[in-house]
Amino acid sequence: MKTFKNLTKTQQRVIRRRRRPELKPKRFSVRSVLIVMTLSVSAIAGAAGLTQAGSVDTGTSGLIDQLYRSVYEWLFPQPQSRRLALSKEYIYADSRLIAVDDAGSINGNPSDLAVWRPSSGTWWIINGASSSVTSQNWGAADDVPSLGDFDGDRKTDFCVFRPSSSTWWILNSSDGAFRAVPFGIGGDRPAAADFDGDGKTDIAVYRPGDARWYVVRSGTGGTTMHSFGSPGDIPTPSDFDGDGLADFAVWRPSDRSFHWIESTGGAERSAVLPQGSEEPVPSDYDGDGRADPAARSASGWLIRSSLTGGLQTVTWHSLSDIAVPNDYDGDGRTDIAVWRRSNGTWYIRNSSDSSTRTVQWGQSGDIPVPAFFRR
Repeated sequence: MKTFKNLTKTQQRVIRRRRRPELKPKRFSVRSVLIVMTLSVSAIAGAAGLTQAGSVDTGTSGLIDQLYRSVYEWLFPQPQSRRLALSKEYIYADSRLIAVDDAGSINGNPSDLAVWRPSSGTWWIINGASSSVTSQNWGAADDVPSLGDFDGDRKTDFCVFRPSSSTWWILNSSDGAFRAVPFGIGGDRPAAADFDGDGKTDIAVYRPGDARWYVVRSGTGGTTMHSFGSPGDIPTPSDFDGDGLADFAVWRPSDRSFHWIESTGGAERSAVLPQGSEEPVPSDYDGDGRADPAARSASGWLIRSSLTGGLQTVTWHSLSDIAVPNDYDGDGRTDIAVWRRSNGTWYIRNSSDSSTRTVQWGQSGDIPVPAFFRR
């Protein structure tokens, strides 16, 4: 039998290739070693009962426990809980969607209490979060306040529509600049809302005579016209389909119904409310991001939930009071509320807990204008 040395060089190379390779020692990371040690210590401590009173002295036990916890937390980090930011925040004023916040807005900003005094053209505001008071002179006696975030800074701007000249007077909250925009004709009704979803309120009017909407798009600056509604309808632009854009919508008093065109898809929808419904107050009362068809009657507020489809009736003060629905408790849902013109008192039903909030702010002759001024 031939020995290895007697084999040819070719045969020796073949045998070397067939030999079992040498086993190299495995290398473990520091983290892996500590994991094994930590689990081993935990098992030994549990078996020996080291954590029981009297097994070791208090100082040694506390030191071991602290060291163990520190190593364990480093090896197995726990996820940190955080408050998630909303992707959109819908801002309403006078039952109209005036803007949509998209930059990671977090829900919890309550609406400000505010009134506009036509006799002096002064706005009086109580900040909903800090209760600080702000005043601003803007407008004349015959103007119509038309709220909106026209500059896109997530604050409501002071704005009035002057019917005598069909001019919009806007005071930007971002830089204090003002502008006068002639838009509309005699008889038009202001219907400003965020129709293009860019976070800025679009100047718009509704012409009751021929049921046409005229809009100045803030995104492009162009003017568009839309025919929707019937003579005698009341404009109620709101986001009924929840896509972040205000829909062209009207309230038809003759049959107590809302009619709107969904801005996504263009489908026409309608909702009929019970007998006795008089004043339209659509807004997002259930917090699902869609406006709910709602109206006031002598028996109370009638709200058709877009979330469940059910009808809710809430008795809340008198029809002689002025409806001022908005989110006053910062829970993301519109609160039922009224302002009493005789004494300037606000009666708010908080949606978060159904409690009542009463605030005296304003006087007889004022016009309530609750919104997110954030001054």
